[in-house]
Amino acid sequence: MQVIFCGFVFFQHREKSYNKLPISHLTNRIVILPYDFCSIAIKQIKKYYFCGSIFKRRQMQDNENKQKQDQLIDKFGSYFGSIGFQPIAGRIIGLLSVSDCEELSFDEITSRLQISKGSASVVLRRLVAEGRVAVVTVEGGRRHYYRLNQQNLFEVLDEFERMCDSVRGLLNTTIDLKADKKSSNAKYFYQIINTIDKYKTNMAAMRQAVQTA
Repeated sequence: MQVIFCGFVFFQHREKSYNKLPISHLTNRIVILPYDFCSIAIKQIKKYYFCGSIFKRRQMQDNENKQKQDQLIDKFGSYFGSIGFQPIAGRIIGLLSVSDCEELSFDEITSRLQISKGSASVVLRRLVAEGRVAVVTVEGGRRHYYRLNQQNLFEVLDEFERMCDSVRGLLNTTIDLKADKKSSNAKYFYQIINTIDKYKTNMAAMRQAVQTA
């Protein structure tokens, strides 16, 4: 039986299953439907449009979230570039940090970041060697995935303190080589050194509090 109903054609089969086709497939036949068939048809139409609206809304949310993730990944790249690392390394770290799937294959990384496989291979090997990224092997060693290496908290802080010590040493050397130790730049460098010293003092106290907690 073929009927016109709300812009769709519904076919009733012996198994009482219903399919719908666009209105362009309609014929000129109009059949009066029993109440139970109309009820099922209405439910099918509501389900069709309801599921479609949910899918579109989720698709829009996913696209918006992906754009925000890409922006954050680029910020990781800019930050790593500002502290002397390759921006690609920062973008890989950013991707592994923000991705909902926290273990990504080599192809997934290169595809998402739109980087060459040669560059990705070199940077990933370096990140693994530095302990920033870990390799997960599955299927008998045939497939490799990369994930963020969750270092000990104090190891991360130690690395930051070493960087602060390097900056402090560089500034001290700069001041020593200046003839005028009270110049504008020298005073500015002293302020940075004092700030670093205060930070390290507070960090030492916090470290002790955490270890004894």
